[in-house]
Amino acid sequence: MNTVKKVYTRLKDKVKLECMSNVVYKIPCSCNKTSQYVKKRIAQHKFNCKNVNVLKENKTALAAHHFDSGHSFGFDNVEIVDTERVHLKKNISEMIQITLHDSVNYRTDTQNLSTAYNQILDIYKKELQRCQT
Repeated sequence: MNTVKKVYTRLKDKVKLECMSNVVYKIPCSCNKTSQYVKKRIAQHKFNCKNVNVLKENKTALAAHHFDSGHSFGFDNVEIVDTERVHLKKNISEMIQITLHDSVNYRTDTQNLSTAYNQILDIYKKELQRCQT
């Protein structure tokens, strides 16, 4: 049986990663969210990690991790984890990703996540880790 989706081809080109907005994204060593275009946010992260900002008091978690540990980030390997236009849903998605994966984000980013969800996510995270070993 043919469906409309099978009959018509995709008419629009796929949006390039750096031109996407309203996304939750992951940089190796980090997971964040942005309403901005990814290209602009990554440029901000790169700027924040420049040596000229080492003494800046209000560093992002990513920049603080970079300066404290000497770690570099894979800015060329950014991965979109979720796309969400609704701000609250995007925040929840980011909190879930921070909880499930090692992240340099400040843990206060997850303080509004219900403890019931945290318990479920902890069980899920342990299962993920068990399956990966």
